[in-house]
Amino acid sequence: SDAATAAVRRLERVWDAVGVGPEDRAAQLAELVDSFQVLCDGKVAEEEALLATFEREIESARDECDSIRRAFGEEDPTQVGAEGAGRDPSSSLAGGGPSLQHEYEELQSRLESLRTARDEARRSLLECRGRAAEGLAALRGTSAEEACASD
Repeated sequence: SDAATAAVRRLERVWDAVGVGPEDRAAQLAELVDSFQVLCDGKVAEEEALLATFEREIESARDECDSIRRAFGEEDPTQVGAEGAGRDPSSSLAGGGPSLQHEYEELQSRLESLRTARDEARRSLLECRGRAAEGLAALRGTSAEEACASD
């Protein structure tokens, strides 16, 4: 790269002025290359960990979406060809789809909508259960708690 070439030229000027011999120059350059390789390997490992995190989070969000959909009696989107369903997250590596970040954000948005619908359904169910208990209690001439406890 241009930065590496420029750095070597600057080092050579300094080494010429100081009088560093060819063997020492070669050793220092080899050490510099090794240090750069370690830095690059560390950065690649960091980014690969980020990739793995996105893949895990996407899979987890997809599983939760599917679980909520099943609870509502909706079909499995992978069986009806829903957009993005069952997509191999690594396909974005070869330019075969949206970025993992984009997919994650879309899944989070869908998941939030599903969670809201689930929570509303739970509240509604609890309200219906309470009204049913009150109706049963009225029929039995007891409190709602007693009517529910005797069943």
